[in-house]
Amino acid sequence: MSLVLRSISLSRSTQAWLWFLGSLLISTTNDVIVKHIGLRLSGIEVSFFRFFFAAVILLVTCYKPLQATARVHHRTHILRSLFLGAGMSIWTMALPHVHLVQATMINLTIPLMNLVLARSLLGESISTRQYIATFLGFAGVLLTLHGNVWAHGSLHMAELSLLVGAWFFAYVDLLNKISGGEEAFVSTLFWTAVYTSIFCAIGTFYAFTMPSLYELSLLAALGCNANALFYCLLRALSILKLSDLAPMKYVEVLLALMGGWIFFSEQPSLHTCLGGVLIMIAAIQAVRNEKNKREA
Repeated sequence: MSLVLRSISLSRSTQAWLWFLGSLLISTTNDVIVKHIGLRLSGIEVSFFRFFFAAVILLVTCYKPLQATARVHHRTHILRSLFLGAGMSIWTMALPHVHLVQATMINLTIPLMNLVLARSLLGESISTRQYIATFLGFAGVLLTLHGNVWAHGSLHMAELSLLVGAWFFAYVDLLNKISGGEEAFVSTLFWTAVYTSIFCAIGTFYAFTMPSLYELSLLAALGCNANALFYCLLRALSILKLSDLAPMKYVEVLLALMGGWIFFSEQPSLHTCLGGVLIMIAAIQAVRNEKNKREA
């Protein structure tokens, strides 16, 4: 892909947008795969194979850079992997039971959760605009959940599970913020995948279902895609800042709508759409506030 982008003489900013779009396409593809195989295989088993294959692929393709890593912060990787393994297992368990677009919208609340965690755990100051953004975002979540209560007469446990999983991902982001730059990116990816697969293997032992060859190929694709996603994101961030790329993150909502409609015949409710609009407005405001804070 890198050679293709250079050969057609695109501007650097356009290349960054295309790399970022690639990461969003891969993310949506992974959600489709998880939703497809997650009804038969447990969430923790899918997570185990995802990180196991990711670690194996990194070991094969990036052996020399991994060997050249001067220092590995194993304690940080273990802590990160605990949160990541728990969040991914819960997320994978819940995803098959909700619409893809609902999961994507809940995922967009993670920047808002980061604000809450940064305030409570790191003591960072939060402006009035950030409080408003947080309120709007969670109001959007409540509107989406209320729509399901209105339609089905009860609140589906899967939506609450996605929120819990999102909180775990927010803790991972916070830990990355604290420990950022301590170690080579490839080493961080590899050891996080190794430790997460180990933790998930413990739960998989009690909830193991033998995957078919077809399912195993999809699980291997999950691991490969996970590495490809981070590679695309890294290439995009090497050109533009995350705050400059953030508005394009909401293209993932459209991709989730298309994926849900094409593969699962899903059609979002009015409450889901309205809640999603509130979440996107709030998340955009949160990103702008973070950018202004760094530039101040």
